[in-house]
Amino acid sequence: MRLSGELAALATALCWTITALSFEVAGKRIGSLTLNLLRLVAAIFLLALWSGFQRGLPFPTDASGHTWLWLSVSGVVGFAVGDLCLFRAFVVIGSRLSMLLMAFGVVLAKPVLKDTNIFWATTVRIVGGMAFLLVHGALSKHRAAVLEALRPSRRWKFALPAALIGTYVAMLLWLWGMKLTH
Repeated sequence: MRLSGELAALATALCWTITALSFEVAGKRIGSLTLNLLRLVAAIFLLALWSGFQRGLPFPTDASGHTWLWLSVSGVVGFAVGDLCLFRAFVVIGSRLSMLLMAFGVVLAKPVLKDTNIFWATTVRIVGGMAFLLVHGALSKHRAAVLEALRPSRRWKFALPAALIGTYVAMLLWLWGMKLTH
């Protein structure tokens, strides 16, 4: 389909509109660091399930070191630093203004997307973002929030819907759109 990349980008915008409102509410209830970790854990679980079904491997163990590097850095910039700031902005200034200011780490992923499965690209980006958040949380005053985020609790009900739509569906659509457009 000639416009599939552009249609994926439009679908991404719709998903992020829904997700921004969900993350604003969830961030106010459970905090931005906890929300960020919970949604990444949920998304990586969904991606591992799908990748295991699709290719027989839950993680992109056959991707090159070059690909892992670019996608991991993209994940740190986009999922860890960028989204941590974005989720805090949702709480402080609201979702509408935050989305106007949003700008993503996916540009760093563009050089390796052409030859990479988008499910696995998203997985590697999430691994990079999660690793950064866990190290950052463990070395900062937010250590207790990181540990609390990883425990099963009612907090998951706030993060799971937004993780499914925003981190799983929208991210896949976004990378698909980036891969298919110039």
